Amino acid sequence: MIYNDKLAISVRNGFFSKFDMSLHFANIKDTAYAKNNILHFAFDYGTFFARSAAWAQWDFEAPNLPNVERIYKYVNFALSLNEIERQKLTVVNDQIVTNHYKNQKSSQEIIDREIKVLLAIKWIKEVVELSEVDRQFIFEHEEDRNHWVYETLKRDVVLCFTHDDTFRDADAPIVLNRWTKVIFPPVSFHEVEEKNVVSSSPSLEVHNYICKYFKNLDKDDATVLVWFDL
Repeated sequence: MIYNDKLAISVRNGFFSKFDMSLHFANIKDTAYAKNNILHFAFDYGTFFARSAAWAQWDFEAPNLPNVERIYKYVNFALSLNEIERQKLTVVNDQIVTNHYKNQKSSQEIIDREIKVLLAIKWIKEVVELSEVDRQFIFEHEEDRNHWVYETLKRDVVLCFTHDDTFRDADAPIVLNRWTKVIFPPVSFHEVEEKNVVSSSPSLEVHNYICKYFKNLDKDDATVLVWFDL
């Protein structure tokens, strides 16, 4: 059985003998399937494997499964989703899997294109795409006065780039004085022509966290975040 949160197998291999096993998606490191003889290929069945560590033996094994290649494809589809996306699934079929990978490829093409756009700007040195883990860190550690941080929950993609002190001026004021408060709003970034584009400069704590992704970062270089929707 493929559940929203785990794989499970239940085998009755005798009148008084039963075998049950489960492995949660969060613990799966890799998967495989095997067809070992002509009958496996003739009748499309085989053994499915999953394991929880790259160095471990296969700790989840389901032998003699019909349609083993389809099961392998469905499990890897589920693994490609995050926990929230998996919980929303009510059914999986070939069309859903095909559309997912088609959209995923299209999205990655857009991201790759915008990374090239940023790298073509003469002041920019390196560009990386940040993950959901990075986004969570930013949201939890950024200063409250940096109002752009609330955009982290609204945009599909966040890219981060480094630049030196020759970088162009921002498209709009990055500091606003409102009565007794000073805030740092999100601003547009005209070189990226996607939907709902905003950019921002992180606080020192977030900057220091992001710096680990860059290989050629000088001590005086700054980082900028660019957010957009696909």
